[in-house]
Amino acid sequence: MNKEVWAEVITRPGGPQNELYVVEREGMQQVITADAMATAIDRDGFIALDIHFATGKADVLPESKATGDQVVTLLKKRP
Repeated sequence: MNKEVWAEVITRPGGPQNELYVVEREGMQQVITADAMATAIDRDGFIALDIHFATGKADVLPESKATGDQVVTLLKKRP
């Protein structure tokens, strides 16, 4: 997975102390189970899922396969 890295260096003229801040940010990772989806649907009446498709196609991208598999599991349990 791609990672975004930010760094900031703060220098203090005339002072011995410098500071370095490093922040790493990764893309959102959604881990959801069929049972968690069912609970949310029963409670709220809907769920929102982050499922990625190939541009201009109906192909689900690999990073969304696990979520899609859980949707299939839910639909088999609760047709």
